[in-house]
Amino acid sequence: LHYFGIGESQLADTIDDLIMSQENPTVAIYFGNFMVTVRLTAAGKNEARTTPLLEDLATAINDRLADYYVGEGENLGINEVLVEKLTDREQTIAFAESFTGGLAAKKVVDVPGSSKVLHGSAVTYTETAKANVLNVQPQTLETYGMVSAETAIEMAENVRALYQSDFGISFTGVAGPDAMEGKEVGTVYIGIAQAGQETKVLTPSLRGSRQNIQYRSVYSAYFDIIKK
Repeated sequence: LHYFGIGESQLADTIDDLIMSQENPTVAIYFGNFMVTVRLTAAGKNEARTTPLLEDLATAINDRLADYYVGEGENLGINEVLVEKLTDREQTIAFAESFTGGLAAKKVVDVPGSSKVLHGSAVTYTETAKANVLNVQPQTLETYGMVSAETAIEMAENVRALYQSDFGISFTGVAGPDAMEGKEVGTVYIGIAQAGQETKVLTPSLRGSRQNIQYRSVYSAYFDIIKK
């Protein structure tokens, strides 16, 4: 069972009584691929006996952690879940990327069948690129800066219009190692534009390496779409 947006210790505390009261199945918790994974293992003579044990405990755990639930399966990636969800909904997506440098599109393309959901991506790293490729208004860039909610909104809305997709997702922020426009490393704005909906901006507070900030930003956007 895979969860995103919750720490390993917080997750363990949330289900501590379930862990302590269980002898079969057993519960193991570990962190990997920017998610927390709960592995359940049941002992028994056959699957007819073990499957109900696993299902009952999985249900009890998910009742408490539903807000963070990504999916179930060995070595499951959040990018795989995103592509599956969009395919099932017959929805499409496009990305406008700055500090993520194409990572959001790359992780989607890694999944077989991504051609059904990905319409395109624009890596607009500079102010000039944001203005010329995505038509972010010069006044927006001058007044609020490249790293701002206002710029993220225009990037998301304009990339959705550019590629004619159901969702337009933008990433602008400071991945480090230095601050930018007076904003600290880890400051991130993620724009999410959807047809018929008001564009919203996610502002996760992120720490760690440049790679950590990039991946967690991308996965935060994926998770928001998955949970819609």
